Amino acid sequence: MQLQPQEFVIPGSGHTSPEEREADRCEVAAQALRDFGRLRFRAQGTSMLPAIWPGDILTVVRATEPEPKPQECWLTLRGGGMVAHRVVGVRREGGVLLVSCRGDFLDADDPETPASQLLGRVTEVERYGNIRPAEVCLGRTGWAGNLLRRSMALRTLALRVHAWRASMAASRRRSSQATPVAARARVQNS
Repeated sequence: MQLQPQEFVIPGSGHTSPEEREADRCEVAAQALRDFGRLRFRAQGTSMLPAIWPGDILTVVRATEPEPKPQECWLTLRGGGMVAHRVVGVRREGGVLLVSCRGDFLDADDPETPASQLLGRVTEVERYGNIRPAEVCLGRTGWAGNLLRRSMALRTLALRVHAWRASMAASRRRSSQATPVAARARVQNS
């Protein structure tokens, strides 16, 4: 039986707006996390500065029965996108565990979320090719976060320096991967 191309299309992906395509991609990623228990993705946005920077690669591990603790970073689906924010409060109401999260860079908490809707906990952060436990990255936000939150000029400068450092790290990785091939070519041509 010959398969038709539309049989490989993600359900609902006939949308044309970028927001709808992004929502579809996030739903597929969330399903992959539910099915396989682990997900790695590139962070976008600045809501978790300075703990998580745009371009950092986050590793999220599914929790079958989430019991988030304050200061941990958890992933949720919200508004058609995935959001990784720090837990700032946990309370029980009528037998339901409700979780309050907030981006370190934001002034207000996210809407409370039932713990059952949390997708998973951020366990690792990869930046510039170095993988660190999430607790290490999430632990340092104090004065740097306050400075970045209050100064647009400092935030812009920090983001530019970060983008430069990320491009330098990527360049080093590419050149280190290319070096053995170039060395072999020189040996063979000798």
